[in-house]
Amino acid sequence: MEGGPIAKGEVRAGVVSKAQPRGRKGIWDSGAGTGTYGIECALIEPCARVFSIDKNAEACDLVAANARRFGAVVETFQGEAPSCYGDLPKPDLVIIGGNDGRLDEIFGGAHEALLPGGRLVVPALLEEHKRKANTVFAHSAPQHRG
Repeated sequence: MEGGPIAKGEVRAGVVSKAQPRGRKGIWDSGAGTGTYGIECALIEPCARVFSIDKNAEACDLVAANARRFGAVVETFQGEAPSCYGDLPKPDLVIIGGNDGRLDEIFGGAHEALLPGGRLVVPALLEEHKRKANTVFAHSAPQHRG
């Protein structure tokens, strides 16, 4: 996808595999950037209502263009996570991409919004992010770990 940093194919495949979008009804790609995770999920589960959330208008425009390019139905939502989460239908899958170093806060808001039995995935490629994500997950309810 053009216009910004994207997750490499192998990384996307791994994240989407962990996310398990098949059978989900509501999916959020929070901190969407170019929209790769939301688009992949929408293509795998076309019956889901997929929201790509980003605080930047340009990112939302890019997600919309990329979704059209790949034939995916994705709704873009411009807002600052997690304060914007209350304006969206509750999800049963959340992928937290960009988080501007506020993973605790964004994770907490997503965890609170997540429907029972839902899944929360945090792609973490850097060791620092892995440690932070593991700490955040360790303090979450067991049914939401993934």
